[in-house]
Amino acid sequence: MFRVGLTGGIASGKSVALARFAELGAVTIDHDRLARDVVGPGTVGLERVVEAFGDGVLAADGSLDRPALAAVVFAEPARREQLNGIVHPEIRRRAAEQEARAAVADPDVVVVHDIPLLVETGQADAFGLLVVVDAPRDLRLARMVEERG
Repeated sequence: MFRVGLTGGIASGKSVALARFAELGAVTIDHDRLARDVVGPGTVGLERVVEAFGDGVLAADGSLDRPALAAVVFAEPARREQLNGIVHPEIRRRAAEQEARAAVADPDVVVVHDIPLLVETGQADAFGLLVVVDAPRDLRLARMVEERG
């Protein structure tokens, strides 16, 4: 198995690069998607987030109210670290499970992990190759406005 770490700033084009790797036959693991999955309704991750931050971070339907949680964790760096301490281990566990399944199916598989904060979270040494996607700031801002308002 060959492990590739894919990273880059917001709206830099990581998703396009990840899709291209998949077209070329790589198994791709999107850590942003995993971050949403691990706090989905009925998960241990969501249960732990609610224990740590209270029922105020739940939407009426029982899902995570992301804006409410953001208001709490971005106001205090220690609270953001607390959230990361809950979510990051779950993301890594799920990514490792996906990677293991891919390696069992094909020992020569190329697995690409899309991790926005790969370097900042100290994971760079875990990969045989790092790919950094970059785009000019103005283009990234235009993409963000167009795609996310």
